[in-house]
Amino acid sequence: MKKTSYLLIALLCAGFFPAQTQGGENEKSNSSFRTYLLPVIGFEAGAAFCSIWAAYSPKSLGVAFAVFAPIATHGTDGYRTTWPVLIGFESLAAYNLIIDEKSRTRRELFRENMIGWQLFALFTGSVALLQKSNSLAFAYIPAKRGGVFSVRYSF
Repeated sequence: MKKTSYLLIALLCAGFFPAQTQGGENEKSNSSFRTYLLPVIGFEAGAAFCSIWAAYSPKSLGVAFAVFAPIATHGTDGYRTTWPVLIGFESLAAYNLIIDEKSRTRRELFRENMIGWQLFALFTGSVALLQKSNSLAFAYIPAKRGGVFSVRYSF
């Protein structure tokens, strides 16, 4: 456990303190590191923090997410990506509010919340990726008894 915490600290420091670069090739790899890997490390650190919080007090995390998720998602980059993020946060809030913390250990609560965060990232990331494509579009259309998923592909 000690070695993994040292590795995590080293990775975080490597993202915030860039190495000296001589030419354009190294600058491209450094910028791609900051563009792609640093947000992943930040997300995983945030997911671990929230999962530890949920392991000790799932109800307080659920209340905090239920109250502050609409405020946090208000300023996101567009209407299409706001709803998946809000649904993800509120799903984690609902899970932590209804969980029976007496029947589960802290380790199980931590693991289940980390799985929830990974599913949140997969869901919101895939929606954002699919919405970037101009030729491929997905939509959910509510109906009286359920709803309809619509797929549009233009070529």
